[in-house]
Amino acid sequence: MSGAVSSALPSAGAPLSRVNRAGGAKRVLPGFHITLGFSILYLSLIVLIPLSALVFKTFTLTWDQFWVP
Repeated sequence: MSGAVSSALPSAGAPLSRVNRAGGAKRVLPGFHITLGFSILYLSLIVLIPLSALVFKTFTLTWDQFWVP
């Protein structure tokens, strides 16, 4: 049974790119690196900056203001 399963899966050393006719490598996911960069940029702008502002706001509060029930 394991022989049938292992023959259906690609080998661990299989490349993630294919060679086109011109001899250059054609990526399976074109534009992945630039997309990942934009995703991380927007994550930092939309999530991390407001979250850090919330943390910095707590530094300006007194202990009584911080522990309001």
